[in-house]
Amino acid sequence: ITLSAMSILCSLSMQVTRHAFDPKLISGGLVPPQIETIGEGVMVGFEVLSTLYSGGEMSFPLSKIQIASAHIIISSITAMLVGLKPVIYLHEDDAARNTSYSIRNDIIEALTTSTVVGKVIAFLASSPISLNLIKSKSSVKELSQVMDTVSHYRRHNASKNATYGGWSRFVTPKRASQKVREKSTHLSSHLTSDAKKGVGIGVEAYAVSEVALALLLVWYEHAEDITSSDSSQDLHHHSPFNLLLSTTPSPSQQRYANGPNDVTLNLISRFIDVDYALIGGLRSNVAIMSAQVINLCLRNTTIANGFNRDINVGSNTFLAALGGGAHLCEILQSAFHKLLDDKSVTQQLEELLVMTLAVTEMVAISVEFQPYLARGVLMGGENEESWKLIDIMVTSLKNVPALIKSYSDDGLSDERLLILRCKLALGSLQVFSKLWKQCRLTCNQTITSDNAHPCGGATFYLANLDKKGSSVMITNTIAELIRSSLHALMFLEDRRPSGDEISVQTVHYKSLFLDIAARSLDVITIETTARVQAQPNGVTDFVEDFAESALMECWSLILSSCNAATLAAPSWIRSAGNLSNWSVGSFLRVYPSRDTTVDSSWCSFDQALLLVQVISLQDIDFVDSFVECNALHCLAQAELSFCTAWAPFFEVIVANSVTTRPGDEVWMLRSGVLIESILNAIETLSHGILFSESLVTNHVGYQAPLNLQHLVKLCSLLSYSLMAMTSIRLENGEREKYQRVLRMLASVHNSANKLFAITQCNSASVLNKRDGCLIRLKLLNASLLLLSELDNYHPDSSNRDEVYTFSSTRIGLAGLAVTALQSLQNSPEDDQMSDTHLLRFNYDFRSAIEYRSEAKDSDEKSTAYQLLRTSISLLSRLAPNMISKLKDYQSNAYGADFAKCLKQNNALDCLKHHLTSASYVATLTYQPAHNKASTNSLTQIMHRNAIDVVALIAAFVHTLTDAGSEIVDILLILVENQIFRSLMDCPLLKKSLKTSISTSSANLQPEERLMTVIKQHRGYCVPVKVQKKISAGQKRPSSESDGAHLVWRSVIRIFSSLLRSTRCQCSIHEKVDENVLHSLVPAMYVVFDFVCTFENELFSCFSSMFHQVQTQDHVMGKGAKIKSNSIPSSPFGFTYNLLLEAEAISSLFSELCEGEVKQKFAHCRSDTFKSILSSSLILTKITSSFLGSLGNAREILTALSNASTLSYDQPSAMFNAHPVLAEGIPNARHEAIRNAHFASSCCVCATAEDYAMSQ
Repeated sequence: ITLSAMSILCSLSMQVTRHAFDPKLISGGLVPPQIETIGEGVMVGFEVLSTLYSGGEMSFPLSKIQIASAHIIISSITAMLVGLKPVIYLHEDDAARNTSYSIRNDIIEALTTSTVVGKVIAFLASSPISLNLIKSKSSVKELSQVMDTVSHYRRHNASKNATYGGWSRFVTPKRASQKVREKSTHLSSHLTSDAKKGVGIGVEAYAVSEVALALLLVWYEHAEDITSSDSSQDLHHHSPFNLLLSTTPSPSQQRYANGPNDVTLNLISRFIDVDYALIGGLRSNVAIMSAQVINLCLRNTTIANGFNRDINVGSNTFLAALGGGAHLCEILQSAFHKLLDDKSVTQQLEELLVMTLAVTEMVAISVEFQPYLARGVLMGGENEESWKLIDIMVTSLKNVPALIKSYSDDGLSDERLLILRCKLALGSLQVFSKLWKQCRLTCNQTITSDNAHPCGGATFYLANLDKKGSSVMITNTIAELIRSSLHALMFLEDRRPSGDEISVQTVHYKSLFLDIAARSLDVITIETTARVQAQPNGVTDFVEDFAESALMECWSLILSSCNAATLAAPSWIRSAGNLSNWSVGSFLRVYPSRDTTVDSSWCSFDQALLLVQVISLQDIDFVDSFVECNALHCLAQAELSFCTAWAPFFEVIVANSVTTRPGDEVWMLRSGVLIESILNAIETLSHGILFSESLVTNHVGYQAPLNLQHLVKLCSLLSYSLMAMTSIRLENGEREKYQRVLRMLASVHNSANKLFAITQCNSASVLNKRDGCLIRLKLLNASLLLLSELDNYHPDSSNRDEVYTFSSTRIGLAGLAVTALQSLQNSPEDDQMSDTHLLRFNYDFRSAIEYRSEAKDSDEKSTAYQLLRTSISLLSRLAPNMISKLKDYQSNAYGADFAKCLKQNNALDCLKHHLTSASYVATLTYQPAHNKASTNSLTQIMHRNAIDVVALIAAFVHTLTDAGSEIVDILLILVENQIFRSLMDCPLLKKSLKTSISTSSANLQPEERLMTVIKQHRGYCVPVKVQKKISAGQKRPSSESDGAHLVWRSVIRIFSSLLRSTRCQCSIHEKVDENVLHSLVPAMYVVFDFVCTFENELFSCFSSMFHQVQTQDHVMGKGAKIKSNSIPSSPFGFTYNLLLEAEAISSLFSELCEGEVKQKFAHCRSDTFKSILSSSLILTKITSSFLGSLGNAREILTALSNASTLSYDQPSAMFNAHPVLAEGIPNARHEAIRNAHFASSCCVCATAEDYAMSQ
């Protein structure tokens, strides 16, 4: 009865998905209760299984009925988990989803928390091996005892019967004749090789093992799904990880081993065998699934460890559990020999390939996360140094280039052989790629020496195979693989069907060749880097032709044809996506693909195909559409991998070429072909992503992860290549150069438009914020570089099309820069943007200001901060320039469009927001930075970065204000948004200027302010102090320029420009447009308010000149030179920053004394106006004294130099030579020294740079 009930349960479990998506059941609301009923039955199955383990011993069912019961129960659990997942993520009914989710969690919880059930499943999974270890003396329990125990248990636990509903009555009542019989068992001390492999066990045991292994795999998948939804969950807790690394229960009280041989993972690994794979059927499935279970166990460790890449974590456990790797090494050697020797491909050989690739994938994962295990597998054991496996893996690569060329040239009679050999080569390349990434740059130059990585010796052996007598060097072989793959890809491009027809076979071949090229490029990139590091001249002859014209044409064509994403999206709509408006994200959540597979994959295809067949009722056309959809998505993944590998390779090539060759010899940069190839690839890929995202945006469900790593790499290569291009001369004439760079700029703009749209809205896919931020940063940086390059050429202003293209492109880039600014926020609570659908990037000011390599960009906030700086810099570069190479009317038209762009995008409001954030941080950190309490502290970094942002914004506003003198629209928008008031209210200015003037100066009369005591050098961030002695009586100053003073000078110039622009525009529109005059009137009074608000700070600049010398003498102390009274020094002095500030203030005062402004200001602020006049007079005297002394000294010294060649035979000869020599050369020399000393004493060295320049 129980067997029958469990058979019914198994049948229902296998039909869960079909019934759940049946329209009739959905409309009747029958899906949730049906799923709940089946779930109760599955829980009964757990109770039955648990009776196999009693009193610390395991009983294996030997009769057919017992084995069938165990098989059916485990199959029911597995089928239920498989069937529930599509319902959880794809079903349209909330009740069905919630019920499925609850039952799924209950099943996983039962598997996780029930030690008995876990031990039973672990034992059954490895039962063929375990039973052979104990088959001579075994003790088992009859199925009747199992069923009686369940019946007895459930009769005495009636409270639990309600949990499983009506399933209780299917359990057979206990019969009086049934007794519990137990027999002691002992393990035979002698184990034959057949016993270790499980030979001699019936097919029923393998069937049970197969479904138990399948349950472990499904268990792993659901555990990862649970923890991916809730990061607080422990993956090790929910998965069978701990179970597999624990001891397998034995039907004996006595343990039969003292080491790891009875660990479940060790027993399961013995299924991995070449003979098993070649037998086919159950044993082949068991061999493949065993390798997959070990892979998932390793993957589980990497996910659970997160960013912890400590190579010692879990190494001993896995190494011991898998017997040091010797068994796997032997299996791989046998498998590679079999796969390479056989010329005809059979079904059994293909199954052996699947098992082999699963093991190579295991080795590749282990190289990074379990390196000691990887070393054991590669070198024959824990303490062995055998190279047989490595040699056979290298052999698997050698013949593949010839096979690929034969395919593309003449065609192959057996294309299955090509696929088999290519996939086998991919398995080897996957391992080699990991070895190169982890070891090539760090391993020592000997095989036997201690290396930083356990696999360092193996990597060194591979990299130097030519020195060991091998016929071909591994890197040369891999380079040839790339060439042959390119040849085959070009062949496939020629065979591409016309129109909308898609050949699935051609798509599969293209994916395969792209994967080979990508894996090979991973190795070649690191190998090239290693050789350049070892020899600065760069021994890269094996890849020199990769950058020549022939192969560059191939690269360009392949990159520009990477449009699979464009084709894949409609295919999804035609297939599974059309069923219930499923989203790609929900579908991939059900059937995810692992990123560790040998070849590119999109989903778990076999399981997904079953779902499609069930839902479509075996509709052939529908199934074919899904097969095509999967093939195209796999091709899109292959294109992603290829671009991700290609970009770093060419970055290395560019860097090496620029450093080892003259610029003119770098053909790929000089001709522009590399940059154009990159731009074509970026545009094609971005179009595909944007198109696919637009098609699936309306689909309900989970968001699909959006991988933009390939675009990040390409954009980084673009930026780097443009920097290299600016240092060399382009081909052709100036006219052609200008047109080429202009086309590049337009292409960057078009690609940036698409990528900004992709990285801006987060409604269709889950985006890695750092990737999105990096893409924006690199594209805007590329725009800056191209704009700078255009400055070297003179455009043809008569060519209206070019002028229009240039202007429209710049306006578009300005819009993108503003969009980038709007996407940035200083804190998550920031609500500067009202549109909550826009993706925001958080930045802070703790990021290091140096930004030279992507390794320093790992933090999203650091990248976002750099994006903030680049966006503001780009806006400043795009702002209208009055020194334009274009005609006036064209400049004015561009300026009007630029102002319109700023207004439509609320750019100035966004800038004011970032100005507030940066100035607030700069103000809080100003005092610690001013005192230099800790030169390397976080406060110092935050202060510098915040000051930098404020200075960039001020510079941009200054550029706009200057442009306002010619373009009234810009001036009007500046006045309307009150950006000048924001600058006046900047707390940084008020905080920083307090240290520049005495606190008592505010109560002094205007004429008394000139005698204000200055405590330190104005415009420098620390008081003047001495670092070290240069010589007796001399010391070197060590102040640093204060960034806040730079901002202060910029603000002064902004208000000076505001007055000038306002005056110009008022004179233009005085009799033309009264509305403009009315709008510009407030601008004049804003300047008046600024002067009055910062009156003390402005006038203290001039008064501080009388105290610079005293301050210098006071700080220099006893070490200062004693000045001679015979040569008087200047009573005033100035530093470099003080002169710049005085120049800016003088310009402002000059504007205040122009035309009607002078009258209005004198009327409104008479006292301040008088102070301006008096201070200007004093400044005039100071500068006149300095310039007069300097001029006199120079004139006398020149005369003395010329007089040395004259003859003095006449009394008037001296006077005729120069009037200053009339009183004699000694007096003239003394006068020159006096004037020179006076001028020198006016100049105060505040920084070490000033001191160095004065020597």
